Amino acid sequence: MKLFWICRFNHCLRWQGFVAVAAAMVLSAGTAAQTASLRLECSDIFRVWNNKVVEAYAELGIQVECVEMPWARGAQNLASGLLDGTAIRAKDFGDHFPNLLRVEPPVTVFTILLYKRKDSAIDHRNWRSHSIVSLRGSVLSDQLLVGLDSHRAANLEAALKQLSAGRVDLLLGDTLAVPEAIQALGVTNVEAIFPPVATYPMYHYLSAEHEDLVLPISRQLTGPLVD
Repeated sequence: MKLFWICRFNHCLRWQGFVAVAAAMVLSAGTAAQTASLRLECSDIFRVWNNKVVEAYAELGIQVECVEMPWARGAQNLASGLLDGTAIRAKDFGDHFPNLLRVEPPVTVFTILLYKRKDSAIDHRNWRSHSIVSLRGSVLSDQLLVGLDSHRAANLEAALKQLSAGRVDLLLGDTLAVPEAIQALGVTNVEAIFPPVATYPMYHYLSAEHEDLVLPISRQLTGPLVD
């Protein structure tokens, strides 16, 4: 079966007891027949976790087309109903999109680090007084950087180049995509600052029109978190 990616965001539905289990068994069998495919918003930096969501839908017999786009444009497409959901976003993302349903449990816990040039004396105690670049459209980054000297880059490559060249002092990023980009771009003068700045649970979101999929996909996602 050919697999694609897709996604959406909002509030949480909770199901308990025997009735929920019985309903899940019926929905798991019936929903896949009704929903052959989905189009979800995806971000390349969450590729490992996007795959987990795609594979969970595959178990239900549903193909997922993962539509990669900048975060800001993805949010616009979600708000206008052009996508069926988002593969993975922060817990409070759905607060801004009443047409989205948050699927429990979280897909992963997202760890955010600061990165600096190796010749810099910046550490976890004094970073707030320095210039910081993050990815445009990242709600988590915007929340962390309120009131600070912050800048936005269209993609991770551009952000790393700004840091490496000394145009900014710090980069706010994750523990997966940033190290991969550092290696791929051959950047040798950048390193992480520990401890992490923050950790966030990250969730899969579906459009409210796919409410019947929430319980089946929740059951498929239940298990060890992808680190």
